[in-house]
Amino acid sequence: MTEPEIRLVGDATTIVGEAPLWSASGQALYWLATMQRRIIRWTERDKATAMRELPYRPSCLVPLPPEAGPGTFLVRCKKGTGLFEFATGHTVQLPLSGVDLGEVSFNDGAADAAGRLWIGTRAVCPWRGCARGWCCRTVSPSAPIAG
Repeated sequence: MTEPEIRLVGDATTIVGEAPLWSASGQALYWLATMQRRIIRWTERDKATAMRELPYRPSCLVPLPPEAGPGTFLVRCKKGTGLFEFATGHTVQLPLSGVDLGEVSFNDGAADAAGRLWIGTRAVCPWRGCARGWCCRTVSPSAPIAG
């Protein structure tokens, strides 16, 4: 058995780096610096690292279909959902219903092949036990996203 090769990519340092996501179309690695409210991108072609600021702490990142534009994502933050375009850093907050953000904050999530985002919450007060699982259905890049 061959030893796996592990190498450092990019020059970004963070407090916590999470949720790595490879973009085959962009030949880029994206990941979250949750504590600093950033999305980081490292590109294979030029080995360059770039960072963008977010208004809230991100908890997961899901790429949108190619027609939304390269580097366009659904970003779930601790306190909501938004569309994010890496090239410009532009974020659009999306409407959210059915979630009491005084009780819970969004945690990690993942997308399935149908484009749905499955995400967990965590209780703001752990002894309350009110965290649940949620499904966020994306219809198209221009359509609203339901919580």
